[in-house]
Amino acid sequence: MAEEGACVVLLHGLARTENSMLVLQEALEAQGYAVIAPRYRSTSAEIDKLARQTLPG
Repeated sequence: MAEEGACVVLLHGLARTENSMLVLQEALEAQGYAVIAPRYRSTSAEIDKLARQTLPG
């Protein structure tokens, strides 16, 4: 079981969607983790642009 407040960020690979991480997300949530799995369009931009759009700061 996860410690209280434990969080995992899942980022899917290029040319994939957040659905590709769904099984892992559900397993982590079942263990008590808070899961963040942001949506982003991995086929519509260069990877550096995607990083700037997805990551803060």
